Amino acid sequence: MDLEIAIDDPLRADVRSLLENHLSFAREVVGALRQLDAVDAEVTSMHTARLARGRGVGRAIVDHLLAEAASRGCRRVSLETGTMAALEPARELYRSIGFTPCGPFGDYTAHDGSVCMTIELSSGDAARL
Repeated sequence: MDLEIAIDDPLRADVRSLLENHLSFAREVVGALRQLDAVDAEVTSMHTARLARGRGVGRAIVDHLLAEAASRGCRRVSLETGTMAALEPARELYRSIGFTPCGPFGDYTAHDGSVCMTIELSSGDAARL
């Protein structure tokens, strides 16, 4: 499947619709990467439009974010997500990519509604992903 991941205009109708769906989903229960320090990054936001789910789009976005992190010299990428059943498909996606459970990182604290995951990157991951 050929997918193009690119920066887009948030005022475009399809992008606005995706953002509105993401906000609606977030209120009920896009991919962004935040640099934590010289070697650590965090996937801070991740959402796949409902109609695109199960088609490899989420995996492509995470792969893109991991490649970007590796190109920046990051050695580790972590994320925090909820424990609710609605987020199990996301947690399964992260596990299938190689993320493993970890303790809280950054400003996160341990609690029952949160799970942190991390993946170690090697120097060759930027080219591989």
